[in-house]
Amino acid sequence: MPICHLNELLEWTEPQAPEGVDGSVADDEKHCYLIPKRIKRTVDVAETTDPLTLVCHDMKGGYIDDHINNGHNNALAYRFTHWSLVDIFIYFSHHMVTIPPIAWTTVAHRNGVRCFGTFIIEEPPETEVDEGRFLREYYMGMVNKTLADVETVEKVTSILARIAAFYRFDGWLVNIEAPMAKEKIPLMELFLRSLRAKTKAILGLPERDIAVIWYDAVTSDDGSLAWQNELNFRNQEFFAASDAIFLNYCWTEEHLDRCWAHLHGRYGHRAGRRLHNRVFVGIDVFGRGCFGGGGFFSNIALREARQRAFSAAIFAPGWTWEILGPDNFTANDNRLWDRLSRYIRERLFDRLPICTSFCEGVGGSGRYDRGQRIDSKPWCDLRQQSKRPVFISAEQACMVHHDAWQGGGSLRINTSSTLRWRSFTVFKLAVPVDLRHRYHYQLIYKNSHPGEVMVTTGLSIEEEVAGSGPESGSWIYILDLDPADLEVPAVYSSLIRSVTYHQRALDNGWLADDFLIELNEDKVDTSGKPLPPPKNDEASRTSKKVLENVLITNVRISLRRTDRATMSSAELLKAPGFEVLLGAITLE
Repeated sequence: MPICHLNELLEWTEPQAPEGVDGSVADDEKHCYLIPKRIKRTVDVAETTDPLTLVCHDMKGGYIDDHINNGHNNALAYRFTHWSLVDIFIYFSHHMVTIPPIAWTTVAHRNGVRCFGTFIIEEPPETEVDEGRFLREYYMGMVNKTLADVETVEKVTSILARIAAFYRFDGWLVNIEAPMAKEKIPLMELFLRSLRAKTKAILGLPERDIAVIWYDAVTSDDGSLAWQNELNFRNQEFFAASDAIFLNYCWTEEHLDRCWAHLHGRYGHRAGRRLHNRVFVGIDVFGRGCFGGGGFFSNIALREARQRAFSAAIFAPGWTWEILGPDNFTANDNRLWDRLSRYIRERLFDRLPICTSFCEGVGGSGRYDRGQRIDSKPWCDLRQQSKRPVFISAEQACMVHHDAWQGGGSLRINTSSTLRWRSFTVFKLAVPVDLRHRYHYQLIYKNSHPGEVMVTTGLSIEEEVAGSGPESGSWIYILDLDPADLEVPAVYSSLIRSVTYHQRALDNGWLADDFLIELNEDKVDTSGKPLPPPKNDEASRTSKKVLENVLITNVRISLRRTDRATMSSAELLKAPGFEVLLGAITLE
């Protein structure tokens, strides 16, 4: 799937589109037509000035087993699951053109995350042997050939843009780690501007979007390979020709302070603030020269970046698998991201449906379909990873693979014999409500002690009331979907008309709780915006009635012990344990 040489790149053409996904085309080409479009989240990189978070996935040179389109049988393979914490995912390898494997683009898009490929020309490490000198000359020659003249630059950038469009990913990291002659610098700037314009044009991205990220290596003043670890006058022109810069990892606090001063001095305070999130501060989880030492202390470097409102580029978070091993990967990965999440604002989905089976794309005990185990063989297929919930701490819940409703795993609520109550958020949303829509909410779960443990769920709806009176501000409706008490509180009646409930017993002990939520169509718009004049045609009477200032903001799960409210702590310690598994959630 990668392209290793310039001649190979220059000869690339789009394969013929198959008549159907079972057409007689190569496996990669056939599956790329199944990649979903990226769903939009509330804070899109083209619109926000908030700090962004980028993950650059580099594992053992890339393309190990994640490029196998139909999956494989290694259930201990690496997978990334913390998509709510990420805005851009870069698939990195040391081939000249790295095309993200289809599985990665698929799961990134499913979670509203952009997926980037990599264009790289790099110099080998310093060495005195003849082979090392030959390789350095070879890679310098690659730079010269790529930047031979304007015609070559335009041809290469056109092909790269077409590759992104064909394989349905969203942009490029450009990493030139070989020195270039000074006369090639204008052509390098042209390369970046051309790739940026063509990629945005072919993908239909707005001008302010991010399609090309430059890696801080070669300087724009003399073409030397001299990592700056900051944005300054030596790499400014390459930054200006791109959408963003990915800083090298060996920075100090002084580097970041100078970077801040450069932005504000070059662009002015207002424009400089808007460009803060276009500086991605490199954080190497392997800790190679990185502030804080990397590993489980990578959050120290992230904190420094965030204190200056910079974005962050987290490089090789697969350290938790590659170095610490696959056996305890989930616990180690959660530990790493639990620390990082303290400095990351989770991104929200702004539209329905929200559907998840909690499957991570792996199955250690086989594959499940509607609660039935249909195959006992271990498997891994990242394309089967369902939409991921928010980051949930290990204290609240964890993934298990010994049972599932759909796919290869379920979310087990962490319990103890002394636990009386637990509640946590599963999804954070910002979905404008449609007063004419009947919302269906379904929770599928398995409860080992249904007579003793009550599993309930709920939604939060937030209303922003305009004006300066006593009722202005944010009002939050916390709708507890408790089968034992479905009466809508009187204070909510202006928005919520009724809630109905039905429970079904499914196969192998799974239960489905279905709720139908009807809103009050006569709800008054409190946004303070003028309403359009009413229409009398039939289409308008059956169309949506959306209130942009009333949002569904939260989906949560609660667990309550009904048998132990009066037990002492000593009695609770002697009580038997229990297990609650979450199999699927749907809100539509």
